[in-house]
Amino acid sequence: MRRAVSFFTAFLLLALLLTGCDENTGQYRIIDTLSTEEFALGFRTGDKVREPVEAILAAMQADGTVTALSIRWFGRDVSLIKGDPNAIFELEITPRIFIIGVDGGAPPMSYRDDYGVMRGFNVELAEEICRRLGWELQVIPINPANVDVELSSGNIDCALGSMSFVVSNERTEIGISYMENRKVLVTRGDSVYRRKSDLRGQDIGMTFDPASIRALTSDESLYASIRSYIQYTSSEQCYEALRNGDCAAILVDSVAVEFMSAIRIN
Repeated sequence: MRRAVSFFTAFLLLALLLTGCDENTGQYRIIDTLSTEEFALGFRTGDKVREPVEAILAAMQADGTVTALSIRWFGRDVSLIKGDPNAIFELEITPRIFIIGVDGGAPPMSYRDDYGVMRGFNVELAEEICRRLGWELQVIPINPANVDVELSSGNIDCALGSMSFVVSNERTEIGISYMENRKVLVTRGDSVYRRKSDLRGQDIGMTFDPASIRALTSDESLYASIRSYIQYTSSEQCYEALRNGDCAAILVDSVAVEFMSAIRIN
């Protein structure tokens, strides 16, 4: 328990210190933003699970629950949900198992702790959804690039997490956007690479998710100037590669940079 308390204390103090400052987090530095995006929920087309999930999220936004979770994990409110305290009242809810798919290596959204337990903002959000609806929750780590497949095959009921995706078939649909994010270029705090132009001839690390690919390739001058991009299976591996000097910069989610800096403080 002492470790958990010191962890969140360090994170919140760091987030407060960084408010209103530049984007140098100490251990890491955000040198540019390549794209902005909204994380959304994904469902099978026509699945009746969508209505109660989105309704309860609106109620949770209205009573401050989503905001509190956001501040706890990110140090600020990044929620995009429109609150409605009456959204759930007229819905008929029946017990069920609710299976969500998350990126298992994307702290602070979703990740495994030292004991192998899934934690993070998305996990706690889903736990509260199921608590209020009387559902049983199952959390399954998935590859963000396979969201459509996981949903349409029935392996999961909902994609929730650090994954923005484009529907590629008629069997899946995008639900409400629930938080904002940026795809940012990050270097080490002590790095000589302080501007995007400094990365000419260098390697950039990133995960396999389609949003990162789109962000990088859409910046034609940067994409043409770098030596290569290296894909890792998780954002945790991206940060490890950056610390080890395996790449000059990484392309990651803005919501995670301060969190990852805080982890390394302890």
